Amino acid sequence: MSFREVVFVLIWDMDIAEERAIGFRVHEEGRIKPFDREAIKERLKRQGMPDELLAYIQHIIVFRPLERQDLIQIARRKLEELREKLYRQEGKVLDIDFRLVENWLVTDRALPSPLELEQLVEQHILLPLQDLKSKRPEDWASWKVITVQMLEGEMQPARIKPRLLVVDDVTDFWEALKDAYPEWVWYYAATVEEAEQVIKRERPHLVLVDTCQSATDPTDVRGLEVLRKLKEHFPNQTIVMVTAQPMSFEATREAFKSGAYDYLWKPPEESVLRQIIALLVEREEQEQRLAYQQNLLKRYLSVGYEVRPEEDKVRVIYSIPSEGVTNSQR
Repeated sequence: MSFREVVFVLIWDMDIAEERAIGFRVHEEGRIKPFDREAIKERLKRQGMPDELLAYIQHIIVFRPLERQDLIQIARRKLEELREKLYRQEGKVLDIDFRLVENWLVTDRALPSPLELEQLVEQHILLPLQDLKSKRPEDWASWKVITVQMLEGEMQPARIKPRLLVVDDVTDFWEALKDAYPEWVWYYAATVEEAEQVIKRERPHLVLVDTCQSATDPTDVRGLEVLRKLKEHFPNQTIVMVTAQPMSFEATREAFKSGAYDYLWKPPEESVLRQIIALLVEREEQEQRLAYQQNLLKRYLSVGYEVRPEEDKVRVIYSIPSEGVTNSQR
């Protein structure tokens, strides 16, 4: 048997724990001292590797222990693989806050091994998804986008929750809506500046602006100015005007000219509000599905290539820009 073109790779556990820094120097904690080739060979010899085998070793590569940032990258890759598998097999988009999940999976207290990390992803994200499919088939069938949320210290799958912002001079309307629809996520802003910050940070599906921004003057319509300013900075934001008293034709016309989606009585009729929210949540699901489809297409179809004729063959060199890797195919 010929071993002319065979490469042997030997893995040897050198038990490097004794090389770790000790004491109270935080910047050196957990770091391995650099080794040179001869030092490594001496250590291997002391650990029992035969001299005859050592003589044939041409290259020595020391693998450093995985640090937190390495494990975070592994966690991200595992989560991306899970997202792609779920989309290919079930047609569903898994919406993950990577920073939340990574920080939860990879803690500073006890860094898991890559195998333990994979087991954590399966146990706390994949298994809850399988439970959702088997125990709540109706929800599974209707949810096109599944979010991963932290609830009571555990990762749990959920549907996108409606997010609503109330812009009003006082909080009574906001508080009444929170009590009426506790299953939704509610935000409050008293000024245009506060509302802009909430829209940037939370991306609410719907903004409810009280037309009357005065607690004493029922004829006040300063909510129209709030609408104009918000539409100027967030033209795609859906905004509904609400009013507790009949509005003049001029005020109503100005609201729609400024970009109001609708005009509702205060408090809004439940069926109308739920219908609007259902449409907006469905739109976000469609947008997320489209964005993920485009991401997959970009990853797998945006491949650059170059053809190079060579004597009796043709070499095709292709590259995947997103991965930064170049390969060749004959």
